[in-house]
Amino acid sequence: MSRLTRVPEFIALVTFGAGAALTVAPGKVGPAAGFGSQRSVALTIGLMDLVLVPGLLRGRPRWPWMLARAAFNLPVAGAFRAEAKRPAGNPIARPGMYAMLALTTMDTVVALALRNAERVAEPA
Repeated sequence: MSRLTRVPEFIALVTFGAGAALTVAPGKVGPAAGFGSQRSVALTIGLMDLVLVPGLLRGRPRWPWMLARAAFNLPVAGAFRAEAKRPAGNPIARPGMYAMLALTTMDTVVALALRNAERVAEPA
């Protein structure tokens, strides 16, 4: 198994941890993560994270799951942006937004690399 094919597994573990924390304790973890005091935002993000985990771990092919995660990062960045724009918004929301945009780029690059590796590995 190449290092590239292991990347989604690592990302799945991180995604599971974040998703579980946001789902179990959205009122505490949401504000600490920079989402503000709206429990529904934290809970929705947590549940969406958890939906991605099985595909990132066992999906075949995995590249669509990585692309789905990249796409999912955009509304998360939007949630951070909305919190950052509030007059009394969480100060870590803006860095959170930039981090999610960077992760979107990384996830897209990994998805494309996985897709290309899969095409190379296909029998002619």
